[in-house]
Amino acid sequence: DILQNPFKGLRNQGCSSVYDEVRKRIEKLGSTPETIAIASTVDRLSRGVDVIEHPDPVEDPVPTWLSVRLTEQVGLTAMQISQLSGEEAMKLWEAFITQPRG
Repeated sequence: DILQNPFKGLRNQGCSSVYDEVRKRIEKLGSTPETIAIASTVDRLSRGVDVIEHPDPVEDPVPTWLSVRLTEQVGLTAMQISQLSGEEAMKLWEAFITQPRG
């Protein structure tokens, strides 16, 4: 049984606190393409084995140059960026760069 589903029962044993701790540590590292990828993986792992076995394909990923700008200039975290599609990220960037500066 454990070989068929090695993750069975883990969520009921307090693993969510482990994932929460990992997320905090990743955010402390800052937003880089690597930490964005790690944050995305941790997010998928924390949702359970079904998501791992059948992940939704990423059809519109956020380009690296855009994730860097959203982190350094807009102030988004790696976790926030990992939850955006490329189109959503571009809309946020366009809204930011078209804001009047005072």
